[in-house]
Parts: sequence; structure tokens; C-alpha cells
Amino acid sequence: MFILCTYADGPYWPSSIEPLLYPSGCTFHRTFSYREEYIDQALVTTFKNPDQIEKLITSNTWNKGIFGLRFREEKDMEYRGKFVPLRRVRITEVKIPDKIQINFSLEEYLSLSSTGKLQTIPLEGIIDYSKPENKLLNLIPSNKEYLFEGLRPQENFPQYLWDRFTDDEALSAKAKENFKGTMVLRLVNVKETGGDKIIKPESFNTRRRSKQQGYKLTANRLYDLEFAYNRLIIPGESEWENRFDFVFKSPKEIFEISDNTFAISGNYRQYQIWISPKEAKRGSLYLKWIGVNKTDKTSEADPKKDKILSLVIPVLITSKIWTTTRKWSLFGSLLSGAFVTVTIVLAFITALFKPLLGNLTSVFLSVSSLAAAFLAFFIQALFRGKFK
Repeated sequence: MFILCTYADGPYWPSSIEPLLYPSGCTFHRTFSYREEYIDQALVTTFKNPDQIEKLITSNTWNKGIFGLRFREEKDMEYRGKFVPLRRVRITEVKIPDKIQINFSLEEYLSLSSTGKLQTIPLEGIIDYSKPENKLLNLIPSNKEYLFEGLRPQENFPQYLWDRFTDDEALSAKAKENFKGTMVLRLVNVKETGGDKIIKPESFNTRRRSKQQGYKLTANRLYDLEFAYNRLIIPGESEWENRFDFVFKSPKEIFEISDNTFAISGNYRQYQIWISPKEAKRGSLYLKWIGVNKTDKTSEADPKKDKILSLVIPVLITSKIWTTTRKWSLFGSLLSGAFVTVTIVLAFITALFKPLLGNLTSVFLSVSSLAAAFLAFFIQALFRGKFK
């Protein structure tokens, strides 16, 4: 078991929020890159052994991570010793071109406390924060795992979680200042248009363990995407100047979409759009929404300066698949065709060899021919009625 952290009070504070914007099962769209000194030395050794890391990634007992927040201000020892857990994660790939790059999938969210506050876990015995250090990826000693196993996972986004980012006592003043005013767009769910079943993220390669998970979409089908956007504000605060909207930035020649822009008009809203992939593509793509200036849609917002975060959803577009219904319909058609062929052959034999055949044989062949024709009609009607 391990913790995967970002500094909530540092310059890369958006990374504290971005992994919370997607449903469980998605691979986070970009790597978390760390220099070696930011990682537990035992993990560094493991990551540099390709055979060992591949084995551990597939292990359900080892590959259990908790994503959350830490604090870097050394003068704030009260916060340096805290870890704020937010959701479960799993490592999907490790690369070491120069820095150590971690890809991970997003699992269940972690519930707020019984009083609706952010939970905190003391880092004593996990990280020695009494001296200068910068550990953001660390193994959890076995005698400390109980602190994390008691966290309650939940599939859905925790209610009031965004409120806690601006007023919770578990966060330092600097962290809350970083988060305050940030605009986020979160994917709630994906459904096929006209259906009620929520589509779950899945592996992009079912024949072997895929390093990427997301939404498999079929070309020329319609999908409904539900979103929620929120501005992180102190509860009760309402006045603010909004200068930005969210705009769809994926290729228009690949995706048809009902609405290109989410016009931001309040502190929180629900949105639903439909999207349709135009053709199948080899390899994964991304559905991407970014912040842009309201009056100049070509002017992109700066995530840290303007406090509006992008949403990037991994998808794989496949061609139209043969469903169970279509396979049974094909089977019915082939079976019907076989009986039609038998009917024609029997009728031909009866007509051609009638003088050589006895009356009884001729009658039998004629009846068999009619029976085959009836069966062909019945099978075709049966399958059309059942699988229309």
C-alpha cells in the first residue's frame, strides 16, 4: 500500500483537484512526474526493476494506493505532519526516461468524516517530516496500514467536498487561498442516448492488460454526457466576476457534439450534452474541454493564474459491433436459407423424377418440400419477431 500526494500549498496545486474530476475506472490523462528524491527509496529501487514492477502492478495486495494532499511549508509543522486522503488509485505504468513518471487509474472516492469534514491521517512513522524532506510517493509501513484501511470508499462524488476545499480546518491558509475561486468541470456519467444504463470505463485492450482505461464508444452512435461545474467558494459567498467559459477542443472532424460551449453563469450547474464519434480510430483519443475567455473564445485561460481547470477524458472509438441480437438474427436467416434450399431441391427432384417414383414417394417429397418451406417461413418470422 502507498500514498500518492501533491502539495496543496505549492505551485502545482491544480494537481490536487484534477484527479477528482473523473468517475471511477478512468486512467488519469497525464503522468505524475517526480525526481527520485520525491519518492520513497524502496519504491525507487522497485521502479528501476522492470520485471518486479510489472509483477507488482498486477498484484491486488501491493497495488493499493491512496491519493491525497500534503503541505510543504516548513514553518507550518502542524500541517506538514498531515495527509488528507481523497480517493483510491492504482498504478498502471511506470516509465523512467529522466524523471520517474507514474500513470495511474482512479478508483473510489473516500468519504468525508462523520461530521462532513475532510479526513486527516498523521504521517508519523510513515514520513519523517521533522527534518526537511519532500516525499510525495511513499510506501505505507504494514503497522500503519490500519489507518488507511478504515477509510470508507464510495463510488459517487462526496457531497459538499468542493465546499471543504475553501473552509476546512484540515487545510492550511495557503492551500485554501490556492483553491478559492477555482472553476472545475466534472464528468458525472456517460450513457448511450435513449438508454438508462451508465457506461463504465474499461480497459482499451481486453486481450492483454491495458495500461489505459476509459470509455469505449462506437462510431455513429449517440452518447449523453452529464457534467457538473462548480466554483470553489466559501459557503455563503456569491459575488464574483466570471470571465471564462468551457469550450470543447477535440477535433470536429472526429466528433459531432450538440453544444460546443458550457457558458458559465453561476457558482454551480448541471449540464448534459450528446456527442457522436464519426468514425472508428486506431488508438485512444481524448474528449477535451478547456477554459477560454468569454468574449474571445480563441484566448485560452491559464489554469493556475485564471483558476479554471481543463477536463480530459480518454476514449476509444470502435466500429459497429456484432451484438448478440444481430448474431441470432444472422443465425435465423442462415437456418431459414438452408430450409429454402432443401425445399427447392426436393421440389426439383419431385418434378424431374416423378415418372420413376411411386405415388407414395412423390407425395412424401411434396409434403417434405412444403414442410421445409413452412419451417423457413416460421424461423424467419420467429427471429424477426424476437430480435427486431
